[in-house]
Amino acid sequence: LGERSRAIESLEWLLEFEPDETTWRALADLYRAEGRFAALADECTRHVVTVPPSKRAALWREVAGVYERELADPGQAIKCWKAVLELELDAVDALQALVRD
Repeated sequence: LGERSRAIESLEWLLEFEPDETTWRALADLYRAEGRFAALADECTRHVVTVPPSKRAALWREVAGVYERELADPGQAIKCWKAVLELELDAVDALQALVRD
C-alpha cells in the first residue's frame, strides 16, 4: 500500500471510534487527492449527521457538487440539494440547481 492508502485506512478507522471535524477533513482531502469521489460522497453523507446543524447545509452543498461534477450522478445531487432546502428554505443555489436538473 502507498502512503496515502495507509493514511486513508488509518483515518477511516479513527473516524469509526472518534469522529471529529479535523480527522474527517483530512480523510476528505485524501479521497479528493486519490480521485476516490464515490468514497468521498459516501463519507460526507455519513458525516453530515455528526456536524453541528449550522454546518450541515454547507456540507450538503459540497456533496451535491461531488455528485454533479465528479460522479455525474444528477439523481444523488438532487437529493443533496433537497437536503439543503430542508435546512435553508430560501437557498437560491439549491433552487437553481433543482430547476437546472
